[in-house]
Amino acid sequence: MKKSFFLTFLLTVLIATVFSQTDTISTNIYQTDKKLGVGTSDPYAPLSVINDSNYISPNENTVIADFRRVYDNSAARFNIFGYPDTDNVSAHMRKSIMLYATGDAKDFIICASQPEGKIRFFTQTWANPSSERMRIDSIGNVGIGTTKPLAKLQIADGDIYLSDIDKGIIMKSPDGNCWRGTLNLEGQLIFTQVLCPEYVVTYNPVLPISEKIEIFPNPAQNSVEINILDSELKNARYSLFNIGGQELDYGRINNSNHVLDISKLDSGIYLIKVSDRKNNLIGSYKIIKN
Repeated sequence: MKKSFFLTFLLTVLIATVFSQTDTISTNIYQTDKKLGVGTSDPYAPLSVINDSNYISPNENTVIADFRRVYDNSAARFNIFGYPDTDNVSAHMRKSIMLYATGDAKDFIICASQPEGKIRFFTQTWANPSSERMRIDSIGNVGIGTTKPLAKLQIADGDIYLSDIDKGIIMKSPDGNCWRGTLNLEGQLIFTQVLCPEYVVTYNPVLPISEKIEIFPNPAQNSVEINILDSELKNARYSLFNIGGQELDYGRINNSNHVLDISKLDSGIYLIKVSDRKNNLIGSYKIIKN
């Protein structure tokens, strides 16, 4: 009886050992019990990725996961980064997990695709409903402090704080002009006319404006010079708009130095847009006419 029990126990141990053993697939990659571990021989999930390097490099050893889509010469990437609390890392990045697209991936898309799908943002813990800080519902309403936003933006149980005294609330009047409301020293809301946001494009992220175009002087009185710095940018075009978005002048920039006459314009703020010959926007520039 004892011998039979001992053999049964030994067989059980051997079977458990065989079916639970860890297989080393290659250096730093392990498979055990239908789980895959990268950087760990004891994966705790179907896929466990662990980086325990003490050497901190913002672009290499902090990467938790790197996913790539490669097609011809295109390589869009999605990275998950994790940063420890160490002086080798910028203060605003410490103790953080960051998700972002790199390579030639221009957009980072988060989608809840069901008809009533919503995107919710939590801090502290996802398991507590009171930890929800913001949500975007299925029709695009954004709620901060509320789970049922009734407008494009609804803020509950909190204030909107504008700390920059030069910034305020921009609204469009019935005639299409835009006005920014800021407070004076008496706490009164004063409106001044500004360029509508849809006409303000400060730069093309492909290349800084300073490497392609410069416009001077600014402020100007009688003329401004559009200087083409990029030799590859040929037959560029310009358009001149007033503060209300009305196009006042347009033309082709035939030479690397083009002089634009603004002597007949009233004093105020204007916008010059420069595009390439295929009408792709290079940049827009706010100028002041004295």
